[in-house]
Amino acid sequence: MEFKQKTKNLFGILLLFLCTISLASCQKEEWDIEKIETKESTVLEGMVITSDGMPLANVEVKVDYSEDKWLAYNKTRHKAETKTDKNGKYRLFFYKSSCISAHRRSGYKNRF
Repeated sequence: MEFKQKTKNLFGILLLFLCTISLASCQKEEWDIEKIETKESTVLEGMVITSDGMPLANVEVKVDYSEDKWLAYNKTRHKAETKTDKNGKYRLFFYKSSCISAHRRSGYKNRF
């Protein structure tokens, strides 16, 4: 009988722990997209091309900032979005806050 009660208590604690993690680890999104380019805007321009140098039209290009907190939440802030023109060129602008740092995704190359 005592073993059954301990198992029941342990199961209750485990269930409470799992519910807490489930509720705390929510996905949040914020849209912080500027409509008008200003002097304070950070501007990104570029071109999307294939491996053999051909321009790609209508490719979606985005700047997103993600903030992950273990056992808390995952927040994504959408900063800018556009599509490439018929020549594969794009131009994005956004306000860069102090908490954003630039990094490169693997498989993509910057050509300056």
